[in-house]
Amino acid sequence: MGGRISSETNIAENLPLKRLTGEEAISDNDPFWNTLLSFNLKIDDYDTAEARAFDESLNDFLQSLMYNTQTSGNFAAFIRVFLRRSTELKTSEQYEKVKLVLMSREKGFGWGTLLWV
Repeated sequence: MGGRISSETNIAENLPLKRLTGEEAISDNDPFWNTLLSFNLKIDDYDTAEARAFDESLNDFLQSLMYNTQTSGNFAAFIRVFLRRSTELKTSEQYEKVKLVLMSREKGFGWGTLLWV
């Protein structure tokens, strides 16, 4: 899923952001995080007015998050999810390197390939 920021983008109606910044607690195992983290918007680096308007449209969400996270704990849950996923990604990258080394050995590339990895 993805999108591009445009005049039609109404960030105020973004349901995942509303839920994240709301009063309801979200468990760090909730599938919600998949939805939130899979959404992306592309910002045109050269259109500063558009980027500024987007930043300003997030102000209400940030205020709500600061206020509600004391009771919902959603910011802490987000940090836990981020740390877990970054660890999973790092483990996955290490696994791919080991797999590459093993495949290289099987094909007879020798130590030169092992040192290169």
